[in-house]
Amino acid sequence: MILFFIIATVVSYPINLIAGGLPKALYKLKRISKNIAIILYLALDTIATCFGLMIVDYCMSTIFASDLSKLVISFILALPGIEDFKKI
Repeated sequence: MILFFIIATVVSYPINLIAGGLPKALYKLKRISKNIAIILYLALDTIATCFGLMIVDYCMSTIFASDLSKLVISFILALPGIEDFKKI
C-alpha cells in the first residue's frame, strides 16, 4: 500500500507542478481573485493526483481502489496546499 502511494506521488508530480503553479500565476497577474485561485487549485490538484492514482491503480494488479475513493483521497491530499495561498 505504501509503495502504491509512493509511485502515485512520483507519477503525478509533474502534473501537480502545473496544477499548483497556474492558479498562483493567474492570481499574481490579477486575472482571478484569491478565492477563485484557491478553488482552481483544489480542482486542478485533485484531478492531477486522481489521474496519478488511476494510472498506478491500473498498472498494479494487486491493489484495487474505487474511483470515488481515489477522488476523495486526492481531494484530501490537495487541502494542505491551500496554506500556500495564505502566504501570498
